Amino acid sequence: MVDWRANRLVDALAKTGAASVAPAPETIDLVTSAETLVRHRLAQLAQATHRANNHSVTILNEAGEWVTKVLRDSVSRPLRLRRSPMMTNTAKKLLKKKRSIGSIKAWSAPPTKDATRAARALRASARAAAHAMHLDNALKRNAATLSRPCGNTAKQRAEELRTRVNKKQMLTKMAPTPCPSPPPVSLSPSPSPLSSPVPVPSPMDDERLAPATVDQKSSPEAS
Repeated sequence: MVDWRANRLVDALAKTGAASVAPAPETIDLVTSAETLVRHRLAQLAQATHRANNHSVTILNEAGEWVTKVLRDSVSRPLRLRRSPMMTNTAKKLLKKKRSIGSIKAWSAPPTKDATRAARALRASARAAAHAMHLDNALKRNAATLSRPCGNTAKQRAEELRTRVNKKQMLTKMAPTPCPSPPPVSLSPSPSPLSSPVPVPSPMDDERLAPATVDQKSSPEAS
């Protein structure tokens, strides 16, 4: 009698403990409906697969008769295709993924937190951000002053250069032939009547020559 009562007490305690951690009825209903939905979708997939692999069509054969033929949506594996054993591929993959001890770095304790070090790092990052901003602004200002590219491709620029060279060659051929240069002129002085200095008479010379001229004019009259 005592054992029977003890068993009932233990059963009641077990049911009470299980009820305290049991899921809500809504959760049980959701899982049940999801299970039913999965079964329904699997059945639909099975029907679609069966219909795709057993599709009956009526075609005209070579004899000119209408016959019913069952078509399949999938085809079998090609006969010439050879597959390597799975164990061989697995062994090769394991060899490629073999770890090397040299690539493993030794563990080091993280540095302790320091307010001064954190403030220094914050100032350094602020300076780097300001430098990047100034550099960006300077590049934008310089880019605004630059002239825009002509937009021609390398082929077009080469063609323009070839055209200019051909024009220059044509102008060089059409230029007149230069005349022969005269013989060099000697810089040494040579006696010539044109180059001899002409004496300029002075007033005193005119006075000395005046009586002589009068005498020459009066001499024929006296004769």
